Amino acid sequence: MKAIRFSALISLIAISLMIGCISNKPTKSDRQPTALAVTLLKTSLAATVQKVTLEVVQNDQIIRHDTTAVADGHFSFSTFDLDAVAATFTVHALDSQNHVVYSGQTTVTIQPGRDNTVSLQLLPAVPMVKLSPYWAQTQTGSSFESKLELYNIAKFRSGDFQIIFDPTVIRFDSISASSNAWGELVDTATVLRTHLLVGVSRQGNDDIVPLNFPALVDLWFTALTAGSTDLTLSTNRMVDNVGTIAELGSSSFVADGQTISIQQVSEYGTIAGSASNALTGGPLDSVDVTVTGPAQRSVKTNSDGMFSMAELPYGSYQVIASKTGFIQGTRTVQLLEPTVSVDFVLTPVLDSNQYRAVLTWGLDPHDLDLHLWTLGTEIYWFYKGSLDTIPYAFLDVDDLDSYGPETITIGKLLDTCKFSVKNYSGSPDITVSRAHIDFYKGASLIRSFDVPTTGAGLWWYAFDLTPTGAIIERNTIIDYNPGGVQSSPQQAKPTPK
Repeated sequence: MKAIRFSALISLIAISLMIGCISNKPTKSDRQPTALAVTLLKTSLAATVQKVTLEVVQNDQIIRHDTTAVADGHFSFSTFDLDAVAATFTVHALDSQNHVVYSGQTTVTIQPGRDNTVSLQLLPAVPMVKLSPYWAQTQTGSSFESKLELYNIAKFRSGDFQIIFDPTVIRFDSISASSNAWGELVDTATVLRTHLLVGVSRQGNDDIVPLNFPALVDLWFTALTAGSTDLTLSTNRMVDNVGTIAELGSSSFVADGQTISIQQVSEYGTIAGSASNALTGGPLDSVDVTVTGPAQRSVKTNSDGMFSMAELPYGSYQVIASKTGFIQGTRTVQLLEPTVSVDFVLTPVLDSNQYRAVLTWGLDPHDLDLHLWTLGTEIYWFYKGSLDTIPYAFLDVDDLDSYGPETITIGKLLDTCKFSVKNYSGSPDITVSRAHIDFYKGASLIRSFDVPTTGAGLWWYAFDLTPTGAIIERNTIIDYNPGGVQSSPQQAKPTPK
């Protein structure tokens, strides 16, 4: 079973208020019989929230005030009437000591003769520390995420927390704190035999943290064996810039922990591949390659530009390749067989007004050629052009034996540029080549193109680039060079290198 990821909401509870209006003829007062049903979407808070109060105000008068009990995270209110005017809904969630722990308010206009939907989020009304179950189900060998959330701790400067876990079932991997409205957060994690000690401090100058907005600390674990285990949280100490926050301490409201269900996975595979330089075609070493999905893993490419990550549970993965000075590459792959290959061609960052096209393809045809027509000149394998003089474009690399890359850089955009790809090998058809063009400007990938899988001809006319930087997609297979007659030299291509 794939891991189920819970939405990373700032609020702790979301409430849906479904108001169904009966289609009977309205009375003179235009009051609408209204059915109101409310459901807590995170049932793990059921043990905390014991009852909920609802207040509805119209025309500055309280129309309804109800209290209902919470059972397994669910509660509802009986039918009542509302005028077809603005109504303000206020909801408070109370614990067993009748303390308001969450609250929320919204105003909507009740529409006659139709269904009305009111969405209301409840936010913490008290200082709170909680562990959020972002992933509640996972697989053996998979990574999963928890989040330590801190709310409404007015003068918080630092805190120490303890998370108990079963080291035979899950393994702690890493910690990272998010920078947010609380100021820069600094985190530490110490792994003991059966629990994790987490420290969090904020470096912001403001002593007051924002209400109803959490400080977030990401915690990553790996599931080791099948079964179920709990992560439980306790607060050891919290301090402000003077000393211990006495009114909080161990009494800070801890909403809930996290239960992890782990399913045994018997099928594993390997994601392997390479990283090369779009300007040279040569390998790139020390590229950081990260996969996220059923498992999270990171490696670096070796001196040959190769990488491999084995024993990954089957599933869908995002693979990211990054290296300082190069534009990041991202791929999505389905690991459903013993080995899946993913190759990256990374391009160095350009000047902000420069463009670059990078062509890659599969094993056959062996030789595809990237062509650019601009300023009356064709840039291709025989005439590589120049970045410093007309045509202000240059063929950086030409590949003759499958896969690519072939790369053209535009130093100055002064004229319409026509990009096309020729099947120099002649066969098989270019439509089966799996040819792909990534087009960059400055430090960003701005467009990608895939060769059509239907059509007849040796040429793939991919796109035009106008002098204003607009991209006009052509994406057709044709039997002639779309640039027409060339002023650049023409001759037969030599035998492949």
